[in-house]
Amino acid sequence: MNGNKIFISLDGTSTPLAGTKSNEIQTECEAIEVTSPLTGVWKQHIAGRKGWSFSTSWLVMPNGVSGTKLRDLLRIGQTYTVRIYERGSSNTLLLTGSALCTQAKVTATRGNLATGAFSFVGDGELAIPQ
Repeated sequence: MNGNKIFISLDGTSTPLAGTKSNEIQTECEAIEVTSPLTGVWKQHIAGRKGWSFSTSWLVMPNGVSGTKLRDLLRIGQTYTVRIYERGSSNTLLLTGSALCTQAKVTATRGNLATGAFSFVGDGELAIPQ
């Protein structure tokens, strides 16, 4: 898994509920690979897009967030802050936006890994942080 890191947190907070590495972000007319090696080009390409979404089958929860707590916090119909960081060990924030949770089903947890079905639909544009 060498994709960019996507973190999901409650809207208005910086503490993540969970993170994932997604293969692509869907937009209205195309799927954009998150794992593009041309990070700068990719970032400029996706910034400002409306109608974006992403889905994943697993989430990594930070310390202190259990599978039970994730079930309580991650709710369908709630808006979350989504932050996309550069892949690898870098903590460089590439893009940020808000997304509506459309699917949140935790099927199993093991350690800090939750598996299931998680889908988010962008609520506005993805922005490049200043």
